[in-house]
Amino acid sequence: MKRAPSTALRQPFRWTMPRAVGDSLIATAFNRHLSGKPGSVCVALSFRDRQGGFCRSFSARHVAGMACRDNGGWQLRYGAPGTARHSGQRSAGGDAEAMRFVRTIIAGDVLDRAGEEVAQEKHWTR
Repeated sequence: MKRAPSTALRQPFRWTMPRAVGDSLIATAFNRHLSGKPGSVCVALSFRDRQGGFCRSFSARHVAGMACRDNGGWQLRYGAPGTARHSGQRSAGGDAEAMRFVRTIIAGDVLDRAGEEVAQEKHWTR
């Protein structure tokens, strides 16, 4: 029986980012970078979820997705294979499936630069 290849996770999942070198780059980007900064991990947008926590979408070489701050760390809530396009493009925040997922968890508007700066100063805590 031949299965069609999956291009994205169809349901949200929770995964605590391990402290491996590649994954620490993602956590560092979430903690230190404002949206749109080009680099090996590009954060596309930031917002609060319905529980009041912060969420951020990103793209990196092998994965793109969305993670939310929970229990002192970032928990991956949506993921898809990466496209290796991270030159400031909003790929993780721009694909239709990712945006449908955002609409199911977002509370309010996407944070603007000033909102991200305030959240960053507070270490992305509520």
